[in-house]
Amino acid sequence: MTFREKLMQEHPENCGRGKGGCIGCPGIYGYETGRPCLSNFCWESVNCTECWDREIPETCNQTCNDCKPDCNQSAKADAGKPRLTLVPTQIIYDIAEVREYGNRKYPDGGPDNWKQVEAQRYRDAAFRHFLAYITDPESVDQESGIKHRKHLECNLAFLAEMEDNQ
Repeated sequence: MTFREKLMQEHPENCGRGKGGCIGCPGIYGYETGRPCLSNFCWESVNCTECWDREIPETCNQTCNDCKPDCNQSAKADAGKPRLTLVPTQIIYDIAEVREYGNRKYPDGGPDNWKQVEAQRYRDAAFRHFLAYITDPESVDQESGIKHRKHLECNLAFLAEMEDNQ
Protein backbone atom coordinates (compact mmCIF):
# COMPACT_ATOMS: atom_id res chain seq x y z
CA MET A 1 0.00 0.00 0.00
CA THR A 2 1.29 3.48 -0.82
CA PHE A 3 1.00 6.52 1.41
CA ARG A 4 -1.45 7.96 -1.16
CA GLU A 5 -3.70 4.88 -0.92
CA LYS A 6 -3.69 5.10 2.87
CA LEU A 7 -4.64 8.78 2.72
CA MET A 8 -7.48 7.94 0.31
CA GLN A 9 -8.84 5.44 2.84
CA GLU A 10 -8.48 7.61 5.94
CA HIS A 11 -8.78 11.19 4.66
CA PRO A 12 -10.41 11.15 1.20
CA GLU A 13 -11.26 14.85 1.55
CA ASN A 14 -7.50 15.60 1.30
CA CYS A 15 -6.94 13.65 -1.92
CA GLY A 16 -7.07 15.09 -5.41
CA ARG A 17 -5.98 18.48 -4.11
CA GLY A 18 -2.67 20.21 -3.48
CA LYS A 19 0.66 19.56 -5.11
CA GLY A 20 1.17 15.92 -5.97
CA GLY A 21 -2.55 15.24 -5.52
CA CYS A 22 -2.54 15.23 -1.71
CA ILE A 23 -2.63 17.90 0.97
CA GLY A 24 0.57 18.05 3.05
CA CYS A 25 3.14 15.32 3.61
CA PRO A 26 2.68 11.78 4.99
CA GLY A 27 4.29 12.90 8.26
CA ILE A 28 1.52 15.38 9.14
CA TYR A 29 -0.96 12.50 9.23
CA GLY A 30 1.30 10.47 11.52
CA TYR A 31 2.08 7.95 8.77
CA GLU A 32 5.81 8.28 9.36
CA THR A 33 8.06 10.19 11.71
CA GLY A 34 11.62 11.36 11.62
CA ARG A 35 11.87 11.53 7.84
CA PRO A 36 12.37 14.93 6.23
CA CYS A 37 10.28 15.82 3.22
CA LEU A 38 11.92 14.72 -0.03
CA SER A 39 11.27 18.14 -1.53
CA ASN A 40 12.88 21.27 -0.10
CA PHE A 41 9.79 23.29 -1.01
CA CYS A 42 7.06 20.71 -0.57
CA TRP A 43 4.09 23.07 -0.79
CA GLU A 44 5.39 24.62 -4.01
CA SER A 45 6.66 21.50 -5.75
CA VAL A 46 5.29 18.64 -7.75
CA ASN A 47 7.87 16.45 -6.00
CA CYS A 48 5.17 15.59 -3.46
CA THR A 49 4.28 12.67 -5.70
CA GLU A 50 7.65 11.17 -4.69
CA CYS A 51 6.46 11.03 -1.07
CA TRP A 52 2.87 9.97 -1.63
CA ASP A 53 3.60 7.23 -4.18
CA ARG A 54 6.14 5.40 -1.97
CA GLU A 55 5.19 2.04 -0.53
CA ILE A 56 4.57 2.06 3.21
CA PRO A 57 7.11 -0.19 4.95
CA GLU A 58 5.39 -3.33 6.30
CA THR A 59 7.16 -3.22 9.63
CA CYS A 60 9.26 -0.80 11.52
CA ASN A 61 12.13 -1.81 13.75
CA GLN A 62 14.93 -0.09 15.61
CA THR A 63 17.37 -0.54 12.73
CA CYS A 64 15.12 1.18 10.21
CA ASN A 65 16.76 4.39 8.94
CA ASP A 66 13.56 5.89 7.54
CA CYS A 67 11.56 6.04 10.75
CA LYS A 68 11.76 5.95 14.52
CA PRO A 69 10.96 3.00 16.78
CA ASP A 70 7.80 4.77 17.97
CA CYS A 71 6.11 4.27 14.59
CA ASN A 72 5.05 0.76 15.62
CA GLN A 73 1.28 1.21 15.86
CA SER A 74 0.83 -2.03 17.81
CA ALA A 75 2.75 -0.44 20.68
CA LYS A 76 1.08 2.99 20.48
CA ALA A 77 -1.86 3.56 18.13
CA ASP A 78 -1.56 7.26 17.38
CA ALA A 79 -1.60 7.37 13.59
CA GLY A 80 -3.93 10.08 12.33
CA LYS A 81 -4.16 11.82 15.72
CA PRO A 82 -3.28 15.50 15.82
CA ARG A 83 0.34 16.34 16.61
CA LEU A 84 -0.30 19.15 19.06
CA THR A 85 3.41 19.81 19.39
CA LEU A 86 3.18 21.40 15.93
CA VAL A 87 1.04 24.22 17.34
CA PRO A 88 2.98 27.38 18.24
CA THR A 89 2.82 27.77 22.02
CA GLN A 90 2.81 31.57 22.28
CA ILE A 91 -0.92 31.67 21.59
CA ILE A 92 -1.53 29.50 24.66
CA TYR A 93 0.34 31.97 26.85
CA ASP A 94 -1.55 34.86 25.25
CA ILE A 95 -4.94 33.28 25.90
CA ALA A 96 -3.93 32.43 29.49
CA GLU A 97 -2.98 36.07 30.09
CA VAL A 98 -6.40 37.27 28.92
CA ARG A 99 -8.18 34.50 30.87
CA GLU A 100 -6.36 35.45 34.08
CA TYR A 101 -7.40 39.06 33.58
CA GLY A 102 -10.99 37.98 32.91
CA ASN A 103 -11.11 35.82 36.03
CA ARG A 104 -9.89 38.75 38.14
CA LYS A 105 -12.45 41.07 36.52
CA TYR A 106 -15.35 38.60 36.86
CA PRO A 107 -14.53 36.42 39.90
CA ASP A 108 -18.11 35.41 40.70
CA GLY A 109 -18.60 33.16 37.69
CA GLY A 110 -15.59 30.95 38.39
CA PRO A 111 -13.00 29.85 35.86
CA ASP A 112 -15.64 28.78 33.33
CA ASN A 113 -17.58 32.06 33.48
CA TRP A 114 -16.96 32.63 29.76
CA LYS A 115 -19.37 29.79 28.97
CA GLN A 116 -22.27 31.91 30.26
CA VAL A 117 -21.90 34.44 27.42
CA GLU A 118 -23.62 34.11 24.03
CA ALA A 119 -21.36 33.37 21.07
CA GLN A 120 -22.48 36.53 19.22
CA ARG A 121 -21.01 38.70 21.97
CA TYR A 122 -17.64 36.98 21.45
CA ARG A 123 -17.94 37.52 17.69
CA ASP A 124 -18.57 41.22 18.30
CA ALA A 125 -15.66 41.47 20.75
CA ALA A 126 -13.36 39.55 18.40
CA PHE A 127 -14.25 41.93 15.58
CA ARG A 128 -13.59 45.01 17.74
CA HIS A 129 -10.18 43.64 18.80
CA PHE A 130 -9.44 42.59 15.20
CA LEU A 131 -10.08 46.11 13.90
CA ALA A 132 -7.88 47.60 16.62
CA TYR A 133 -5.14 45.08 15.86
CA ILE A 134 -5.28 45.66 12.09
CA THR A 135 -5.07 49.41 12.63
CA ASP A 136 -2.05 49.01 14.91
CA PRO A 137 -0.61 45.52 15.55
CA GLU A 138 1.03 46.75 18.77
CA SER A 139 -2.13 48.40 20.14
CA VAL A 140 -3.20 47.69 23.70
CA ASP A 141 -6.70 47.47 25.14
CA GLN A 142 -7.13 50.52 27.40
CA GLU A 143 -9.07 48.70 30.11
CA SER A 144 -6.92 45.58 30.50
CA GLY A 145 -3.53 46.83 29.33
CA ILE A 146 -3.25 43.67 27.21
CA LYS A 147 -2.63 43.69 23.45
CA HIS A 148 -5.72 43.60 21.26
CA ARG A 149 -4.22 40.63 19.39
CA LYS A 150 -4.28 38.58 22.58
CA HIS A 151 -7.91 39.48 23.24
CA LEU A 152 -8.71 38.51 19.64
CA GLU A 153 -7.00 35.13 20.13
CA CYS A 154 -8.95 34.50 23.33
CA ASN A 155 -12.29 35.40 21.76
CA LEU A 156 -11.57 33.11 18.81
CA ALA A 157 -10.65 30.32 21.23
CA PHE A 158 -13.98 30.77 23.01
CA LEU A 159 -15.82 30.66 19.70
CA ALA A 160 -13.92 27.57 18.52
CA GLU A 161 -14.79 25.76 21.74
CA MET A 162 -18.43 26.87 21.72
CA GLU A 163 -19.11 26.23 18.03
CA ASP A 164 -17.25 22.91 17.73
CA ASN A 165 -18.78 21.48 20.92
CA GLN A 166 -22.44 22.35 20.41
